[in-house]
Amino acid sequence: MDGIVLLGDNITKIIEVTEERKKEREKVTEAQLEISRLNLQAAQEQKEAKLIEAYNYLLVRDTSNMSEEAKASREKTLQKMEKKLFGTDDE
Repeated sequence: MDGIVLLGDNITKIIEVTEERKKEREKVTEAQLEISRLNLQAAQEQKEAKLIEAYNYLLVRDTSNMSEEAKASREKTLQKMEKKLFGTDDE
């Protein structure tokens, strides 16, 4: 009879340890998901910062020596960038 009680206690302990490990794995998974979310957000912000940098470069660039075709292309590019950055829709 003592053997059965001992076996039951061991099974209970195994179940408890298994549940604790499961909870810890869930915590780790949640932390990894949060890290991934933050990394994605940082990458998106870096992408937007680079787009703003390129937009500013085009905006202040000297156009006096540009052909009409180049000026038109620059203007079209600026409009697309504005739409992407600021959500403007002037079309």
